[in-house]
Amino acid sequence: MAGISCAFCLMRIGHRFLAEWLPMPVLWVIATCLLLTGLVYAIYWAFVKRSDQDDPRLLAFCQGIIRYTIAIDLTMLAMQGFLGLFFFVRLGALDFPFSNLSGEDLTWAYFGHYSTGMLYFIGFVQMLGSILILFRRTRLIGVFTLIPVMVTIVAVNYFFNMERAETIQAIELLAQLLYLLFAERQKVYAFFITETSAISAVPLKPLVKNLMRLSVLVVPFFLLWRYDSLHPKPWLMGKYQVSHLLFNHHDRQTQPCTDGLLTRVYFDMGNECIFEFNSPDHRWYGTYQLSDGNKKMDVVWHYPGDIHDTLSGEIRKDGIGNSLSIDGKIGKDSIRVKACSNPR
Repeated sequence: MAGISCAFCLMRIGHRFLAEWLPMPVLWVIATCLLLTGLVYAIYWAFVKRSDQDDPRLLAFCQGIIRYTIAIDLTMLAMQGFLGLFFFVRLGALDFPFSNLSGEDLTWAYFGHYSTGMLYFIGFVQMLGSILILFRRTRLIGVFTLIPVMVTIVAVNYFFNMERAETIQAIELLAQLLYLLFAERQKVYAFFITETSAISAVPLKPLVKNLMRLSVLVVPFFLLWRYDSLHPKPWLMGKYQVSHLLFNHHDRQTQPCTDGLLTRVYFDMGNECIFEFNSPDHRWYGTYQLSDGNKKMDVVWHYPGDIHDTLSGEIRKDGIGNSLSIDGKIGKDSIRVKACSNPR
């Protein structure tokens, strides 16, 4: 673990700050030597040297290296956030449509451009934990401070498709912290398992206690299951591109530069329906209800405020071609829409 931490830390620092003085192949050689030294000596220590009076000192030295490299890495990440070098997205990318951004760009834009306070908070926790693990008395507090942060970072990096190098770095730091926690496993076990609470238990029968514990899962599930607006219509939900439009029995061909024509239709959670007229700036927002076996639909518009006519008509969807058709009236005007599912 000490060899891995030294090699990774050297490569991260060298790639950014030392490459001007040391070529990258030289840095790779040094890092590989550090890694192999740690690996070879670990094998020698386990199978050849066996036990020795210097073993506790050597173990403490290796753990000190791990703690120091963790502190260096996390402090550097925190300071990059403080200086605006972290969670950085180019201004040109921020003007792209929301659906065109990658998971990494979305995550970095959200954390870096909405609230700098969150960025400073994460950096402060990283620096605080890094300082705590450097001292023997506060080492375990620092580990408990940093592990939740690193678990969250690893999860965000993995599920939002961050760069592989960033994910590997986060996993490596988390593994080192878990090792430090494992090294103090006896204290942790005694604190969480062996020691009992000073507050006496509630005098209830075991069956009643277990039913109350089970209710923590059952009650929220039942309440949400009964909350009708959260029930999605999976066969209808999606974004649809209008391919053909008839308004008052007149054929209206959709054109890219005509603002008054319907171009997209959205059906979303909470029975929300959106009609878009060639631009996100020209939209009608409403709530739809289905009846007659999901064959008829009524849409009540709530924005813009000057749209008072309800859309009533029949709705059909071809499950094979993902094509949607709406045939009905908006007030006294008839409308017929044909659209195809658009995944973006």
